Amino acid sequence: MLIRKALPKDIDAIKKIADSLSKELGFVIRGALVESAQRNELIVIDDNGVKGFVNFHRRKDGWTTIYEIAVSEKGKGYGQKLIDYLLAERHIIKLKCPVDNEANKFYNKVGKLVKIVKGKKRDLNVYIIIPEDIKVKTSGVCKGGS
Repeated sequence: MLIRKALPKDIDAIKKIADSLSKELGFVIRGALVESAQRNELIVIDDNGVKGFVNFHRRKDGWTTIYEIAVSEKGKGYGQKLIDYLLAERHIIKLKCPVDNEANKFYNKVGKLVKIVKGKKRDLNVYIIIPEDIKVKTSGVCKGGS
């Protein structure tokens, strides 16, 4: 098993995983994946083929916003390994997830729910995930959106 930056050859497999989870992720645009890969902001887990990905953006203020994280097989630890990779790279992560999305079970295990905000169509849980050795003030940290 290898976690690495996505390559152009990975885009089809990433898109296939994203499309299989369109109810949870919404529509993921191929061009956006290509651009993220070019910026080195798209990571894959390769276990005899792409089994998952995380699409993110490292902001100027040091926070990392996760746009999508998805795996082809649940229960294998792929999602945790992708999060661990970002944490090892010193990313302080913020993400939003619709309150009715089953992914909240995963995010509650790996992060801290800091608040619920109104989304365009439904309420969103806002999580932060911080490397254990970094101390940051978390109250009010999510003001102003992603």
